[in-house]
Amino acid sequence: MKKIYILILLFYVSLSPSTGQNTFNLRYDYGKAAAVNTGVIATDSCYYVTGIVVDKDPDLRTGSFFARFDLEGNLVTQKTLESTDQTYETWRPSLQALEDGNFIVSGYSLMPNNMLGIIIKYTPNGGILWLREYDDLYDFDSDFFRVDGLCVTKDNGFIIGGNEENGVNDADAFLIKTDSLGNKEWSKTFFTSNSAERLNQIIPTDDGGYLCAGYRYNYLIPNVSEEDWYGRAFFFKTDSLGNEEWRYAYPTPDSIYMDQIFAMLLNDDGSIVFTSGEGIDEAPWTSSPIVHPTIKLYKFNADIQQMWEVAIDALPEHRTIDRATQLIRLKNEAAYILTGYIFDDASSITGQDDYNQYGLIAKVSDDGELIWQRTLHYVENYTASHELNDIKETVDGGFIMCGSNRKTFLSDLEPDEILTNAWLIKTDEHGCLVPGCHLTDSVELPEDLIVIELYPNPTSDYLNIYYKQNILSNDAHFQIVNMNGQVVDSFQHVQAQTTYVVSVDHLPIGNYILQYMEKGVLQYSKQFAVQR
Repeated sequence: MKKIYILILLFYVSLSPSTGQNTFNLRYDYGKAAAVNTGVIATDSCYYVTGIVVDKDPDLRTGSFFARFDLEGNLVTQKTLESTDQTYETWRPSLQALEDGNFIVSGYSLMPNNMLGIIIKYTPNGGILWLREYDDLYDFDSDFFRVDGLCVTKDNGFIIGGNEENGVNDADAFLIKTDSLGNKEWSKTFFTSNSAERLNQIIPTDDGGYLCAGYRYNYLIPNVSEEDWYGRAFFFKTDSLGNEEWRYAYPTPDSIYMDQIFAMLLNDDGSIVFTSGEGIDEAPWTSSPIVHPTIKLYKFNADIQQMWEVAIDALPEHRTIDRATQLIRLKNEAAYILTGYIFDDASSITGQDDYNQYGLIAKVSDDGELIWQRTLHYVENYTASHELNDIKETVDGGFIMCGSNRKTFLSDLEPDEILTNAWLIKTDEHGCLVPGCHLTDSVELPEDLIVIELYPNPTSDYLNIYYKQNILSNDAHFQIVNMNGQVVDSFQHVQAQTTYVVSVDHLPIGNYILQYMEKGVLQYSKQFAVQR
């Protein structure tokens, strides 16, 4: 049996100051067929969350919701905006707190023959103070008008950005400036021939202008060949009226695909930090590339010169599609935290169709050093999909994250089973659901050592299992055994380091044993209790 590096870990957990920080992971369906948490705000007394729901009533279209939770993750209030005529979709983590104590979020609305940009202003209890719609910036009826970016301006107005179909087989990026009531003051489009552009991030600058970031691509334009396609991240600066002053497009080689800039920060010294990713088309060309990008974090100085880049390659032994969705700067430390997801094709390891999508959180220093990274896997089946969409620091120094987990294939669903659940995760300052998981970050484990720890124990609904091992077996699994020796649950193990979240709310009250097996041989076992 392999040695289990756990007694030393438990000793240091008892000494770790972060163990005073509560952790939890909770799922919600809000009484709907599907739900996704997309934005979160942390205060010293509660968490505010926005997101998307799909009702069980087929006459109701996709809706947007606003919810409030206490610091333990208990739902206090939740209100939904729905209609039979149009959708309300706030997919991006654009939720922001305003000086007047209210909240703002952006998105878009789909109608039978049109698509509109929207801004919604909420009260802390989820009441809608106003909703504004924005449509075509060109002289024709566009059926594509997507809003992704939102920022509050220095005059307490707002700017939204996104992209709109321009009538010549592609789409242009745009900015729309409003007053404090959402009334449009001006708009700008940014046209580039033979390519499409979209804006995901907008940041106000000290001179009254705006720093904007997004993505330029041409692979959706008809008749683009495999040799001519490209995807490029870019950012540019405008003046206070949206007039472009300069632009920077990341100079990747033609053979390299660069992913969108979904998150960007502007530091006080003028330096810029943003997330993107790089990859190569790995499949025969059809109508668009199939790329497996690796997440990267970049930093540029105020003169737009690159200072560093760091790759967040969470599963180097797998074929993955990685994407960072949000980026924050720590309040009391020169470091950054990013969230996102990893789409993992583990079929080469398990020998079966095995596709999972894991939640990702990582910490990078201001000098570009990767300090730690965590992956979170909510165990459902072999085709579970997880996303982390937003993250904020909490009053106790930890992190609150929101996202979703869902079944990848509809054929996996039981009658009346929820396809997608909203996800809310609270970790300690080290990104750990299991206290002490950070204690092995700088430890080079011998090949015969495994780190496994459970939390909480006893538990009532979920058991978090932290696992770390340098060498990954292609025939390994966990199983839960009752005191009669019967296997009551099991799941495949396909990662060398991760935190598994296992639902135990279906298990009767009592004692159980978690076992880790490799090639049919027991490597580890630990007793835990289910109490309610």
